Amino acid sequence: MSSCSTTSPQARRAIGGPRLDQPVARILDIPFCVAGGIRTLADAEQVLSCGAEKISINSPALADPELIDALSERFGAQCVVVGIDSQTVGEDYRVSGSRAKRLEP
Repeated sequence: MSSCSTTSPQARRAIGGPRLDQPVARILDIPFCVAGGIRTLADAEQVLSCGAEKISINSPALADPELIDALSERFGAQCVVVGIDSQTVGEDYRVSGSRAKRLEP
């Protein structure tokens, strides 16, 4: 059985959680990006070793901006995507999520 877990962050972290019998890359014929639950270099290593071409981080990038550089240096800038959920609040833009803050123009 492969060490590749489902894309659910909770399932990836669950001990003995659901696992895929073979890497997703063997099933898909296209490049794919995995988002959710990637908070460390080790999390990214696991996802990329399962065949993902890219990883996407959102809240962890806001919580620890240095993680972006660390991931980029370790795996290459071409495979690191930062997802930003934002909303308009009056004349301002705010990042949505667990680390919401005002975006400066």
